[in-house]
Amino acid sequence: MSLPSESWFYARGGQRYGPVTLRQLQGLLQQGHVHRDTDLVWAEGQEDWKPASRIARLVSRSAHAVVDGGPARPAGPALPFVKPARFGVLLGLTLGAVPATIGGAALMAYGFALSLEPHRSLHAIPELLALLGLLITIAGCGLGLAALVFSCVYLYRAWFAIQPFGAPLTPGIAVGYLFIPVFGFYWCFRSLRGWAHHYHRIVASDPNFQAAPPVTSVVFQVLCVLLPVRVLLLLMSLATGSLVLASLAHLASLATLVAAMICAYQICTVINYFHRLHMQA
Repeated sequence: MSLPSESWFYARGGQRYGPVTLRQLQGLLQQGHVHRDTDLVWAEGQEDWKPASRIARLVSRSAHAVVDGGPARPAGPALPFVKPARFGVLLGLTLGAVPATIGGAALMAYGFALSLEPHRSLHAIPELLALLGLLITIAGCGLGLAALVFSCVYLYRAWFAIQPFGAPLTPGIAVGYLFIPVFGFYWCFRSLRGWAHHYHRIVASDPNFQAAPPVTSVVFQVLCVLLPVRVLLLLMSLATGSLVLASLAHLASLATLVAAMICAYQICTVINYFHRLHMQA
């Protein structure tokens, strides 16, 4: 793909974006997506990156971008390229992992129980059932791990898509800090709920995104609350042996799964929306 004539690039938050045309960069300056004094820009033939305020053409024309000799109008935002998301793959992995893990564990436990009977006449059947259950459980855990990887990749893409609009977190930090023990529960609010909040701000403040898909911030908030609650209930049920706490832990796990799938669907929808915008630019 050939670069547009008079290609410009800009850097903010430690990441570089472009190429964009001069008209698009002027529009980004006018809308405040690129800051004149703190963000750096560069064009072919320019020796080094400079703040936009030090380039006369951008300062003099950014407030009045002229297109085809007509009246000034704001240019659309320069969007980074994001690969499309496939929610169906994530959903299939998740729906495969849950029954495989639970069913495999149950089959393994049943096989062990049969093997402990004092006068069993089933010969090697209990051992085969336990082995089959173990293999199914391992397969389910593999599917679950794959679903986790897909979820992290899609969350990374979601944060990457909104970087040109003043995102408070970089994609790597948004995803990476989730894996810090204990602290990750707090970081869910910054990474998941924070993304939904910032996306809402972008859609509400920029008329270019009137057709953007909606995101339900409440569901992201509920998911962030359910994640530590589920773990806490599970630990308490194991420590006390309470069937009530165990039942509540299972219900919380089911609710977490449902909320996670709703959030994943909305994230995938937003990613695909930004992908289409970039391809149409």
